[in-house]
Amino acid sequence: MLKTEPYFIEPDSSGYFSQEIKLKYTTQVRLKIGKHDLYLLMSPDGQTYHIDIEANEKGENMPISFSGPYATINQDFNFTLKPIRTDIYAVSTCELTPGQHKEMCLNDLSDINRQNESNPNACPEAKRLKELTNSFNCLSNLNICKYAMIYSRMQRDSLQRMAAFGLYKDFRLPDNYYDFLKDMPLNEPDALLCYEFSGAIPFPGDFNTFQDEDEYYNYILANAPMTDDERNLIKDYMQKRYLSDNYEKVNDVMAVSMKYQYIFQKRREEELADLKERLPKLTGQEHPVIAEFADIRFARFQLMDFKPLTVEQEMYYEQNLTNPLCIALLNDANNSMKPRKKTQAAANFLVRENPDCPADKVLDAIIEKNKGKIQFIDLWATWCGGCRQTIKEYEPLKKEYPDVAFIYLTNESSPLELWNKLITDISGEHYRLETAQWNYLWKRFELIGVPFYLITNKEGEIVDQFIYTNKAEVNKKLKELVQH
Repeated sequence: MLKTEPYFIEPDSSGYFSQEIKLKYTTQVRLKIGKHDLYLLMSPDGQTYHIDIEANEKGENMPISFSGPYATINQDFNFTLKPIRTDIYAVSTCELTPGQHKEMCLNDLSDINRQNESNPNACPEAKRLKELTNSFNCLSNLNICKYAMIYSRMQRDSLQRMAAFGLYKDFRLPDNYYDFLKDMPLNEPDALLCYEFSGAIPFPGDFNTFQDEDEYYNYILANAPMTDDERNLIKDYMQKRYLSDNYEKVNDVMAVSMKYQYIFQKRREEELADLKERLPKLTGQEHPVIAEFADIRFARFQLMDFKPLTVEQEMYYEQNLTNPLCIALLNDANNSMKPRKKTQAAANFLVRENPDCPADKVLDAIIEKNKGKIQFIDLWATWCGGCRQTIKEYEPLKKEYPDVAFIYLTNESSPLELWNKLITDISGEHYRLETAQWNYLWKRFELIGVPFYLITNKEGEIVDQFIYTNKAEVNKKLKELVQH
């Protein structure tokens, strides 16, 4: 369902670590160690898997070995066989036509698979897994042709992001661009073994030769019960959005967009029906299994907001799903969203009233409440998956630094009902700022997105600001301040 469950593992003083992983079926689990991304094939059978790492401080060139179940497959997959290249954002990419980009990607796939198949030092099972994984990564490269062109153009011509998007606003792929799908292993039973399979599951609008960047805004303009001010704001944004990365009312636009996103659900449902109608022809399969996976991936929209499926949605899935795994995955996810007995809120969980002060004084007022403490300030949003993941990642730091104040700021683009649900599991102080207050922070720190972090010393002075860094680096920053 394109939903990852992160675990953050800390070795003990001897270097030993362990982690129980809950699985629904045999598949790969991604393990990030230093500079390495490893993929371990694992099964939900209660067995123990072993990995030995000769670690170093830089996290580079570390000898790593596996033992236990699938040890040979895991060793060969990660260290003997070659992955397809994923550097498609090179400066030269924008000089290709879509046809040339497609040819380049497919040739890369063919060459790498040929080399891996002829490698005498890898087992057949690992070769099969690597072949499938390379196919799914190639599919991803092909799907993002437009965006590869945009980010390549940004590098080549030193353009701002939105200016580059404006150049490709009417970008179209050839009518036959997706004819390669018939050769992709989208309906292979072994596809589920691959970590990268979820990224290959199509979404409404995928496999279209034209992506209208203004579709969402045009749709809500035509169908949402907007006020005149909201309507004028969206129209102004559509006229000016490609002129700069720093449209001055971008947070107002985000708030209006989130307010009316439920309206666009109808359009997404229409696009899903269109996608499922086209999949048999695109894949060459009369009843492609991938269509059912597309169905449950689509359900993620509802479940991301911590809401169970509606009665109408449950009836739809009951009629359309036949694959036992799809049914089980969807039922488990849906049941987890249904009301249950209230659990205890996170320790030290506190909702703060917004400071009653001019917008340009809001940060000073927030910091003043915890003056005398080191403060870690997190600017985030409920709709930002990266924000929610890093909140989990940094959570253990609260036990290590009980005297540090952890403060979470969001704005009205985070729906109030969802915000109230999420923050009960986030210990710290929480503010849902008004638009003017948030806009001030956006301009002051020249933000282009969230998450964004500030650290203050005990005197209330901002001593560090950053977009994201791993927990070890945040730990280092806080330790230096605490020991100062």
